[in-house]
Amino acid sequence: MKFLRFSLIGLGALFVISALANVAAAWVLIEPADEQSLGITRNEILGWYGSFFVSGLALITLGLRRK
Repeated sequence: MKFLRFSLIGLGALFVISALANVAAAWVLIEPADEQSLGITRNEILGWYGSFFVSGLALITLGLRRK
């Protein structure tokens, strides 16, 4: 059972770090011309990674609370 707990914490940390890196990249790299060509806004992309971040925090919380 300890393996499951550490796996949840590790996977959650991976999600959080990945989301933070992708938010930073999207903030710097997505320009107005890119938004028009893709048909999505920078805020939509940041929202997607925000949900990824929240799910990572949920996995970490679940792993820490599991005994």
